[in-house]
Amino acid sequence: MPQLDQTLPRTITSSYFCAAYLLYKGFRLDRIVKNDRNRVSFVFVGDSVKEFKRAYRDGEVKVRMGLFRENYEQVRSFANEKRRNALCPEPSLMQSSRA
Repeated sequence: MPQLDQTLPRTITSSYFCAAYLLYKGFRLDRIVKNDRNRVSFVFVGDSVKEFKRAYRDGEVKVRMGLFRENYEQVRSFANEKRRNALCPEPSLMQSSRA
């Protein structure tokens, strides 16, 4: 599995919508973490990832809905697969298909 530079900024979210937005913006999905309550969180890395997460949280973002929807569906698929199978491969270095 490729190793990411550990100095890259990273952020974590359990929001599917926020994860879809970060994927849409081209940030790398490093891994998906499942806790003991079967809840998943998404870990993203990349320069300025925290600023984009903050902009999303503050409601100051614009997206092309068709592309955003594709990323949302992909995030849901990743999460569902992680819930079904703890041994599923991680989407290491996964980026939006538009990136």
